[in-house]
Amino acid sequence: MKIKAILGLMLGLFVAVGQASYSEDDAKARLLREYDSIMKEREKEAAKQAKEAERLAKEQAEAEKKAAEEEARLAQEQAENEKKLAEAQSEAAKQAIEEQMDAEKKMTEVTTAEEKAAAEEEARQAKEKMIADMKAQREREKNMTDSEKMDVEVKRIKARMDEINGRIDNYYKANEMIDGLEKNLKELERKMGE
Repeated sequence: MKIKAILGLMLGLFVAVGQASYSEDDAKARLLREYDSIMKEREKEAAKQAKEAERLAKEQAEAEKKAAEEEARLAQEQAENEKKLAEAQSEAAKQAIEEQMDAEKKMTEVTTAEEKAAAEEEARQAKEKMIADMKAQREREKNMTDSEKMDVEVKRIKARMDEINGRIDNYYKANEMIDGLEKNLKELERKMGE
């Protein structure tokens, strides 16, 4: 009987060990399946995030491009407006000077007192108009924003710098021409000395 009990006990142990190892294999397989499914979900999520980041980067690049284009367009419009303003100011100043010169010319040509009085009146009106134009110009300048004033000043300085640079270039060209002429003169003197 003891042998039967020992054999029964051994048989029970083998079955228990077999089930334990079988249940361990099942648990491992189940954990591996869960791990694989979690990794697949993470990969899908990472792919979604990558696509979202790419889409956001494209949108940001497009927005930056549009902003740069808009900024360039506004800068061009501002430059055109400032150019038109400068041209208008220049034209108004030229016209006022011409009117004043015409009025002065008419005054010198007038021989009779009545014509002289009319010419003086015309000259006075031209001068008043010139003064009014200058006041209006000052008023426009007064109503400009600081950035507009700075832009006008920058353009004035740039024009002056371009003028100065042109003169410098002319100076260098003249110097080069003089150097060339001196060289030619020396060659001629050398040839004549031979």
